[in-house]
Amino acid sequence: MFCRCYNLLIQFDQGGLSFERDFYLGDQKDKYHAAFLDYYVAIIKLLGGKISEARPIAEEIWNLETKMAEVSFLFLFK
Repeated sequence: MFCRCYNLLIQFDQGGLSFERDFYLGDQKDKYHAAFLDYYVAIIKLLGGKISEARPIAEEIWNLETKMAEVSFLFLFK
């Protein structure tokens, strides 16, 4: 059986956090949060995303990675 693929797909994969965990949980997290959002909004726009949806999507990514940073901290002490 052969597959005749007519559509091209792009897949992005990430093996961990975008930054070290201190960027999400440290004293300067607000500064990194703002830079992170600006960066991801720019990437989402470049990939053809709607400008009105770019910031909420970037915020979701930040929140997910912050939760991952918190959990990764817990695994260090188990």
